[in-house]
Amino acid sequence: PNLLRLLARRLLHLGGDSPWVGWLLGLDQAIASALEDEARYARLLKVDICSQHDRLTQAQQAIEPLLKVTPPDSEAVQTWVRACRRLKRADLALSPVQRLLKEAESSETEQAAVDRARLHQLLAELHERLQQPEQALKHLGRTSWRPAPMADILQQQKESGVLQQWFEYQQTKVDLQAPDDGLPPPIIVAGWPGSGRELILSALLEASEQLLLLDSSTDEARRQALGLPAAGPDRVLGQHESVMHTARKRYMRGLDRDQLPKPVLDTAWYEMSAIPVLATAFPGLIVIWPEFDARDLELYFRFSGYQDVPTLAEQLAEELKLAGQFSQQLPVRVISIHRRDLFVAPGQVIAKLCNRLGIRPVPAMQARLEFTRSNGNLLPDERWQAYRPLFKTAAAT
Repeated sequence: PNLLRLLARRLLHLGGDSPWVGWLLGLDQAIASALEDEARYARLLKVDICSQHDRLTQAQQAIEPLLKVTPPDSEAVQTWVRACRRLKRADLALSPVQRLLKEAESSETEQAAVDRARLHQLLAELHERLQQPEQALKHLGRTSWRPAPMADILQQQKESGVLQQWFEYQQTKVDLQAPDDGLPPPIIVAGWPGSGRELILSALLEASEQLLLLDSSTDEARRQALGLPAAGPDRVLGQHESVMHTARKRYMRGLDRDQLPKPVLDTAWYEMSAIPVLATAFPGLIVIWPEFDARDLELYFRFSGYQDVPTLAEQLAEELKLAGQFSQQLPVRVISIHRRDLFVAPGQVIAKLCNRLGIRPVPAMQARLEFTRSNGNLLPDERWQAYRPLFKTAAAT
């Protein structure tokens, strides 16, 4: 509290174009304080601020006392890694992380096992940033510590058996007509984490004034309206029009109809067995589809610390197989975006999206896409080739 009051007073009296300099003055006063906790917190804040303004020497001086102790201050190491990312000096973060890993290796607790995996993940990332794939490879087999964000939904999909039901569905083409209720088909962005989906969404959100966004806080309610995750072909196809009409109204609940015909964007992530359900309820569904090499995603999973990567890779292969089947059966409009183009031709991607969606491109769209790409942990397209020992075959998926 004393530190916060000190900083608040400092900011109130600041003028000029560099308010962060005032922050540093206040932090230096706190660092000189006799209160150890306050000084420690001030050092961490100073490192963050200095790294945001390319002040490497000042950041080093602030963090050094916290990294010198044995073991190093864990929060300080995390802060320093974050600073080194910004400063593009991954080499300076290696030693503190390695020292922290050495300490974690001496403990057999469950928490220590998680800590070790997270530190291996950090070291793999740092070596990749330094263009040292051979060194990163030594850690990638030990980075598993957290579930993938879509793991629960994938498990529900598997347990319901609905994926297999859609695999076995043999009809060559589904011909559906939407109820005459004035509701347009929504836009969804398909693709798993690492596919480039996050980049596409970030760009589209910069054009939000030209779109109607479905409220993300009601994602689960929309899934329930569609009967997900257990909606298979027997349940979905051939249903009475009144049932479809009700599902459409519930899915679009809260939509401001006065703003139609703006395109409607659903930012939620959907498993592959949900796509035919959406397409049945909304013929003409627009699916933005990132095209990618599955090995790039598997590499992303390992660098992200996801658990059970082999199972994720198997589930991804099943989803991609089903996607190929659906493209021949469903009344959907697919906008394909190659993952590589998100790295080498983002302007062309924005132009294509806007043209197909009927919206105007704005400069902020490309700027946001590039910012999200540079500040995330996405690796360039085909980077998996630097990590060939991880993959049993060289065949693309």
